[in-house]
Amino acid sequence: MKYLLLIIFVLTFSLTCMAGKYLAFEKVNKFLYPTQESQKVIDLGRDRSQGASGDCSAFSLSKRLEYLCKMNNDCELNGDEISPLYIQAVNDGGITLAPEQAEIFKILRKLKHNENKKLSLVKESCAPFAQSLYQKWINKEAGESHHDTVEGVRYLNTIYQKSRDCASCDDAIAKQILTKLPKLKIEYHEIKKILKNIDAMAPKEFAHKILIRDTCNSAKNKITLPAFKNKYLEEKDLKNESMLFEKITKLIDRDIPPAISFCLSPRVKGTRVCSLHEAVVSGYRKICNAAKKCKSMLKLQNSWGKTWQDEYQGGWVDADILLKYSLNVPINKKDVKPRKRYPNILTWIEPTFPNKVKKITNKKPTKSSIKKHQKKKVTVTTPQDTKVPTLSNQDVTSKKTKKKQTLFLCKKGRLVEFNSSTTEIFELKKQGYVCKKR
Repeated sequence: MKYLLLIIFVLTFSLTCMAGKYLAFEKVNKFLYPTQESQKVIDLGRDRSQGASGDCSAFSLSKRLEYLCKMNNDCELNGDEISPLYIQAVNDGGITLAPEQAEIFKILRKLKHNENKKLSLVKESCAPFAQSLYQKWINKEAGESHHDTVEGVRYLNTIYQKSRDCASCDDAIAKQILTKLPKLKIEYHEIKKILKNIDAMAPKEFAHKILIRDTCNSAKNKITLPAFKNKYLEEKDLKNESMLFEKITKLIDRDIPPAISFCLSPRVKGTRVCSLHEAVVSGYRKICNAAKKCKSMLKLQNSWGKTWQDEYQGGWVDADILLKYSLNVPINKKDVKPRKRYPNILTWIEPTFPNKVKKITNKKPTKSSIKKHQKKKVTVTTPQDTKVPTLSNQDVTSKKTKKKQTLFLCKKGRLVEFNSSTTEIFELKKQGYVCKKR
């Protein structure tokens, strides 16, 4: 019996990111709404659903990168989103029935992320997740149907084998694909071209080419993000729920929504069994009931769709339970104790070149800051200097003694620098700054 239970628990560990109702968040609705002073919420846009086969890490990462873009002047979403389907495909080397939930830093490595360079990712409009939805009729006469992502990918796997077995069936298969997957962006002639070369592909590569067209790799179908760093909580800061909650609230106060990983069910003592999930934390608040009993809440931007968000009043869950289940996550398959944990417990994204506007917005340089810059010995050539030879020696001497150091204001988006060194100004201009004299 013990071995049977262990097998069941191991199967539970493998079913990560799946949506459903869990004991962890059942007590939320007994409490009242908070006052405005006790909460902070970040707007991350619409609620999205990963369906039955999506990768929660891909959805979590796309949400946070979209917010990074939204907060940066050098990035434009133009009403679009980043495609989680594309992130999932790059991570898995194609589109599979069971996406691998990898650590964020591993996903970014596969995306060829460099914290000093901009990263371009495919737009949702070119590779929408809804493309993988397979239409199944409940009542065809009444027009009732539902869509399922697992069945969609499984259907493409079946078509893959059917096409390999029947080279003369390409026309019929192409038409069938467009009928069964009505939300596909790909055209009939493109499908036929893929089917022609199907012998050189694996099933997941075939699904990738059908769902993410080659044209999605063009610049117009990508969102270029500002350079950013992926950070995570250090082991020393993971001692208890209070430290984790404090870090989350500090990040949200800085308008940085972190991603949190947690077990969907209590971890079995002495084992590594954990049905793992990841979601974005977009807010915190303190609420109290009629008896003035208060507790802390965290708002999750989950990838289980609008139904789940509405069920929990917009995604609000008990902070104590969430953090307890989060600290229960093992670091890797060999670890059977909650002593060490992997870097995905709490991760967040920060721009590589920090936004300095908030620190010095609308502030003119003070006399002390100007004097500080004037200490550097710099020769600045101006148009007026060319007229010096026409002046008398006495005038030239007096003009030189009265001449002040020139201070330049250099801007790049929201980044601002004050400088008077011609060498440093030249370097700033090479980095894209526009410099003007103050």
